[in-house]
Amino acid sequence: MLIPEKPKSKNQRYRLTIAGKLLQEKLKIENNTPQATPQATPQATPQVEQLIMTLTKELSRNELQEKLGLTDRENFRRNYLAKALEENYIELTIPEKPNDPNQKYTLTQKGEDLQKRLKNKK
Repeated sequence: MLIPEKPKSKNQRYRLTIAGKLLQEKLKIENNTPQATPQATPQATPQVEQLIMTLTKELSRNELQEKLGLTDRENFRRNYLAKALEENYIELTIPEKPNDPNQKYTLTQKGEDLQKRLKNKK
């Protein structure tokens, strides 16, 4: 809810959380809908590539942000974490509780493949 303090407001709007977006993608893939067809050569942003190269084991948001030397939490969440999650390069270690204080992130197979390609490039 965009107005949680007024759940019955006529102006109430809703948006998907990261967990909701992940579930939506999973359902698209399972149903094999045309929207789920991935790009032939998906392009990761430079920020996502940095994140992928930093993620060598399960790490928390704070640990990742620190390793990357970033201080702006919102910028990190929006430009690094959310994009990497959307593109399925990383996944939550506790997907049923995205806001769990013990939440960590790990590479998916797609993320590991990208990490290998990036290492071979250098």
